Amino acid sequence: YRVSARLPVDELGELFEIDLDDDDVDSVGGLITKALGRLPLPGSVATISGLVLTAERTEGRRKRLSTVLVERHQALSDAMAAFNPPKAKDPRPKESKSRDSKSTAATAREDGD
Repeated sequence: YRVSARLPVDELGELFEIDLDDDDVDSVGGLITKALGRLPLPGSVATISGLVLTAERTEGRRKRLSTVLVERHQALSDAMAAFNPPKAKDPRPKESKSRDSKSTAATAREDGD
């Protein structure tokens, strides 16, 4: 996912269904800055709670971080897949809801409605 560096940490946690409680920072940008111990440059990478955060782009005269790429660390993805097997698909065929109003009206006239 590409997210704003201003995205609140709790929203990032909800997006990936993990708990990212950190009382020291409020945003994804703050999270990566804290993990690195310095201001992130584009391309800087930090792994936090099973997420890989990559500083992507800076903006403005002060070169503030604007976007961060976020992905699950492969080990976390593997663990989640092991504990959350995919749901079985429903074998019943789905009904088509793409009938337009003309064909419905024509059918009604043919039936004598």
